[in-house]
Amino acid sequence: MPSLNSLRRKLLPAKLPPKHCKSVVKSSVHPLIPRIFTVDELVDKLSPFVRSLLQSEPRFRLTDIGNDVYNDKMFFVVTKDVIYTPALLPLIEHELSHAVEMRDQSRWCMPDWGMSTQGFLNEKTLAASCFFAAMAREVRVRAIQLHMQPIYRNDKHSTIYNILNNDYAWGGTCTTKYLPYGRFQNYQQVEAWVHDLR
Repeated sequence: MPSLNSLRRKLLPAKLPPKHCKSVVKSSVHPLIPRIFTVDELVDKLSPFVRSLLQSEPRFRLTDIGNDVYNDKMFFVVTKDVIYTPALLPLIEHELSHAVEMRDQSRWCMPDWGMSTQGFLNEKTLAASCFFAAMAREVRVRAIQLHMQPIYRNDKHSTIYNILNNDYAWGGTCTTKYLPYGRFQNYQQVEAWVHDLR
């Protein structure tokens, strides 16, 4: 797995113009890599579709990994003046897909859309019902994400194409902590369910 700094170098510009330097919070991981970006500063790293979505709302500020600039317990935060969201980890396409997947638009203004990420971030064991409900939501989100990132449509090994390829959070966790549960007696039944959802 690539290091966080190598992921940052892939996505982020090496230097920002001097006029932006004072307004940018520096990363604690690497002092030369800025931590908050406007859409225009990352314009060459975004697909035309994503760029057009983000440029329609001037409050967007993109962080590279997570969102410890504003609050390290949240990924997506809306304030009156700024909308903070990660661009790299999780990918901005993934975050936008969450918004599209949501039926209740009032949640668009809630931190992390009103979802709790702490169980996953703290590696706590969730109730099996919560885990499979979260997995169903993430499968739907990734199906939407594939429309924004069509290069992954034929990549059967990517976690965007198939959530179970992510052994850390989903595939492996499902096997080691949550099976059997309800109608899922084995991993193959979970695979079939995920395939049907997508």
